[in-house]
Amino acid sequence: MPENMLLYAPDPYGVGASRFAVVEGGVSREISAQQLGELKGTWITYDVATLIDELRRCDVPPPVGLLDISEAIRLITGRSRADGGESQWNFWRQLKSHFDDETKWRLARELHEGRGPSWQEIDKSSYFTSLAAALAKLWTATTKSLVDVGELERFFEIEVPTAAIYYSRQWEGIGVAPDKVKAALEIAAHRKYLAYQQVATFINASPTGLNYWNVGPYLAGTDFGASMSSSDGYTLRDQLRLAQSASKFASSFIEYMDASRDVEILNRLNDSEGRVYPTFHPIGTISSRTLVSDPYLQELRRTFRHVLSADEGKRLVYFDYSQFEPGVLASLSGDEELISLYNNGDVYTALSVALFGNSEHRDLCKRIFLAFSYGMSVDGITRLLSHNEAERKSIGAGVRDFFDRFPRLHEFKMEAERELRTIGRVRTLLGNRRVRSGQGALTAKERRWATSQVIQGNASLIFKHALIRIADKFGLPSILLPVHDAVLMQCSEHDYEGLAAEVSEIMRTSFAFWCPGIQARVTVGHFGTQ
Repeated sequence: MPENMLLYAPDPYGVGASRFAVVEGGVSREISAQQLGELKGTWITYDVATLIDELRRCDVPPPVGLLDISEAIRLITGRSRADGGESQWNFWRQLKSHFDDETKWRLARELHEGRGPSWQEIDKSSYFTSLAAALAKLWTATTKSLVDVGELERFFEIEVPTAAIYYSRQWEGIGVAPDKVKAALEIAAHRKYLAYQQVATFINASPTGLNYWNVGPYLAGTDFGASMSSSDGYTLRDQLRLAQSASKFASSFIEYMDASRDVEILNRLNDSEGRVYPTFHPIGTISSRTLVSDPYLQELRRTFRHVLSADEGKRLVYFDYSQFEPGVLASLSGDEELISLYNNGDVYTALSVALFGNSEHRDLCKRIFLAFSYGMSVDGITRLLSHNEAERKSIGAGVRDFFDRFPRLHEFKMEAERELRTIGRVRTLLGNRRVRSGQGALTAKERRWATSQVIQGNASLIFKHALIRIADKFGLPSILLPVHDAVLMQCSEHDYEGLAAEVSEIMRTSFAFWCPGIQARVTVGHFGTQ
């Protein structure tokens, strides 16, 4: 296990007050930012996102071997933010019990947050010594916990090397085309304004400040209100997205929310002066999906993605797993019929043909397929899809007939629920547990995530496994941004053909490594529309 540690106190005001120290062989010593950039090997540290921003201000690239203990704690916790996980994976809260004096802990936290005394007022040597001792104790406890809960291999083999890719990109940043941002911002703002007007008409009130969490009281008088489901453990956001084809309010509100987010992101890019430095969260969700914030580039809709640009002399190329989750589900369930359908056709298109007699409703059927797979009842689905009773019955019968073709799917979901109920957790093929808070019968929400954690957690595993192999082959600078089940890369023009073929093959073989029998398809193309 690595024993070297990197300690730091950031300078949030940019006045040159940052401090760095390393611990080697149990001895701590203060170093300069320039010396930090020369470090080799693995270094245990904390809050790497803040550290990278600090090093950028110092114009020093981060060491390659950074290991964020905060990420290990998050993996150990096994709880989502909604289940109270955030308080459990908080680094400073975990570190507190390992100080021999709470005053020293409070000082360390205040200095990290930029609200402590000046460095002239404290004994720097004593400060770093006490912080190093506490961090060493926390690391010992953390590695033991990783072993105890079966997450050690996942952390070192998957999460640490994936994080290294993102840390490099956070420091390097991503190019932005200012002229394209301005034009896109005008379009997005207009779309937001139109959607705002529509929502205001439906609820007879200003939608300013409304979101998925506080719009509930306004729904009763809309064409969506009667369709809401409270029994399937599905969030209001998921229900609104499923109801878009049948509810004008749902369609308008979704557009208002999406356009608002587009405007927020584009405004941030408009102030970036040609380059943006987003924060990467390697274990951003309970299923270990990576999230990107400040700005939330992953959530920028395809229409506006063309505002991002490759580095000079490079071009963008986008690789996306096709039908990722159905492929994972087919393999994990072992349902031969679904495996055959996935390998030889398009699952979402097949459902569209089964329900509507054509392939024109593929996007809607993608939402239907995932809703049913993650536990929404057929009645809950049809209630959101139509206000007509006869049409509901017809769609419901079609959904049941379609999924009856795959008997192992139901068994797979029941097995996941049984594991959660009896053991108190579900996990992927390699760690990444999710632990329930209660006992006894599962709630509707728990039944849903029992399945989704396994499917999405394994999807994350496959994607990160592929990303590590891509970085090994083409280098860290080739990877710009993960987008759900896809990756945005850059390459020189003359390397495009070879990279497109090799990356596609790496992604396919990573899928097959974890999900034997699955013949994954990877689409290659532009990141957005021009």
